[in-house]
This record gives sequence, C-alpha cells and structure tokens, in this order.
Amino acid sequence: MDAKSDISVYVEHYDDISIGNDNEHELFQIKQSNSPKNITDNSIEFWKTLGNWSHDLRKGKVILEKSKFVIITMNNAKTDSIMYFLKPEIHKYLEAKQRIEEIGKSSGNDDIKNKYYPEFTKLDPVEQIELIKKISVLDNAPSLTKIKEDIKFIIKGDTDDDFVVEYYTHLYGWWKNKIMEILDSREPIPITWSEIRQVRKKLSDRYRKEVFLTSVTKDETDKIIPTLSEKTFVKQLRVIDKNPRAIEDAKSDYAQARRQHLVWIEENPSTDGMIEKYKKKLIHNYTTKFNSDLDKIPNTITTKLDNELLKKWGQDMYDWAMFNTNWNIHADVDEFVKRGTLHELADIPEIGWHPKYEEELERLK
Repeated sequence: MDAKSDISVYVEHYDDISIGNDNEHELFQIKQSNSPKNITDNSIEFWKTLGNWSHDLRKGKVILEKSKFVIITMNNAKTDSIMYFLKPEIHKYLEAKQRIEEIGKSSGNDDIKNKYYPEFTKLDPVEQIELIKKISVLDNAPSLTKIKEDIKFIIKGDTDDDFVVEYYTHLYGWWKNKIMEILDSREPIPITWSEIRQVRKKLSDRYRKEVFLTSVTKDETDKIIPTLSEKTFVKQLRVIDKNPRAIEDAKSDYAQARRQHLVWIEENPSTDGMIEKYKKKLIHNYTTKFNSDLDKIPNTITTKLDNELLKKWGQDMYDWAMFNTNWNIHADVDEFVKRGTLHELADIPEIGWHPKYEEELERLK
C-alpha cells in the first residue's frame, strides 16, 4: 500500500474487514472456531467466500486490480487442499484452480455445486486465475485470548507496565463503541490510521507513570491539619491508643494525600477512575487480611486486660498496613499517598483498625 496515503479500516463494508486506501484494498474474511479442525476441499466457508468475492467482482463492487483477498481462519488447511495451496508460503494457484474446478463440478453439496461455484464460473478465465492469484489463506490463526495478549504486548511501547491493563481496557472500549457506531450506520464509516494514532497518543499521555508523580508537599497542607481532630480516622487511632505524634503524622498524610488526589484529577481527569479503582484495591487487600486475622482473637473478650489485647491487635494491624505493604498506586509514588488513602478509607469508614471498630466508634458518639 502507498504509505503516503492515509489507510482506513472498514467493517462489514467490502467484507468482514477491509483495510486500504485509494490505491489498494485488502479484504479479510475472518473464520473463528472454538475447536480448531482440519479444513477440507468441501469447506462451505471457503466456497461461500469464493462465491461472494466472485459476485462482487462481477458486479463492480470490488476492483480486481486494486484488491487483495485474505481468509483468516483458526482451523488448519489440510495438506494438498485448495486452501493449503493458497497459503502464502505455498501459493500454488494453478493447483488451487484445478481443485476448485474438480470439486465445484463433482461436489455432493448443493450450495457448492449450484450456488457458489457457478458464481466463480461467471468470471472470464483471466479473471478467475487473477482472483485465485490474489487470495491468501492464513490458517492456524491465534485465539482471541492470544490476540488480546499480543495487543497488550504491542501497547507496552505506548505506556508503562503498570498501566497496560487500563490502557488496553480503554482502547478496547473505544474500538467497541466505534464498531457499534459503524454497524448502526447506513453509510460506511471508515476508521482511519490517523484516528487510531490519535487515540493511542491520547491514551499514552494518560497512562504513564508521570501522571502519578507526587508534587504536593507537607507545607502546602499544614493549615488543614488543625481542622482534622474530630475526623473519624483520627477517632479510629484514639480507639487503639496511638500516641499523639503518630496521630499528627496521620493527619499530615491524610491531608497531603487528599490534596495530591485533587491535583492529579485536575491535571488529568482520567485519573479519577484510576484513583477509585486503587481505593477498591486497598479495601479488598486490607479486609482480606483483617477478616483472616480475626480468627486469632478468642471468642470471649470481657476483662479490661482483654480490651488492651484488642487495642494491641489493632495497633499491629495498623502498623502492618501502613509500613509493611507495597500497596501504592504506582511504584514511584511517595508512600504518603498509600498511608493517606488508607486514612481516607478509615474515615468513611470502609476499613478499621480495632477488631470491633464499628462498635467502638458508635460508643464514642
């Protein structure tokens, strides 16, 4: 194809998928299979495709000189079959034409003999051979799962490893919506290469580690700290008897993290969803550990000494979450983000430190 011209992708227009420009089009027929098998000369999928291509050429919907024809199938082309002869590394088009004529005339399948093969015979002999010469069969195509992983590998060049899943999900969502728009339209809507490049550039700008660089300093949030004394996350720390200096540190982390979240969202609105996803991950990780460790507490807790043990349990849980986990939103982000976000969740409270934190908070009211 002429690289100087913009290339466009069409879906369900010339074919299942077609890619091309003013000079040339490649028409793709996609054959998916949940259980790949060998393809024989009586493959109805091949004959239907051959008949449709022959019909479109005869009616002028496709121009032979500007077209290439590709069949992509997850199945295996049986040795010495028509589709085997049309594989790019084999491409014995004269043998393929001979087999087409033999099977087309003798097949016991009515559709092949009376519907699809006759469409091919309506082309003149030169067109027949030129069409066959331009057909390529790509068999043993990868599964959808493999394709998904291949796409993720390709887009690693656009983003950081930490954001490949988010990037892929966003890209897939854009593509899916575009396909729905195309299928709902009565007019052909092309997807241009330049449009795809623009989308990838936009996503690359969003999903990179630089969007999560920490920029907020403690000095910027010092004025907020005195207003936080009655916040729920502070009460949670008092419940487990954290010392005053630790509580002041917690207030600082909370204020700094909240401000950093706002800065990220202001600079790049797409980070809002990523921050919410991060909070859900923290909740899941913490509650899994919290619920598991509850089994270590005796069922009968009555004395004052027992209550001190519960506070100690809460202190250990707090220290573990704050200082012994690598749960940050990105590897290069300052640890105050994780600590401050945990305090934010404790303020709701979606998480708690004391094993009976809900009861203790109610009692404090």
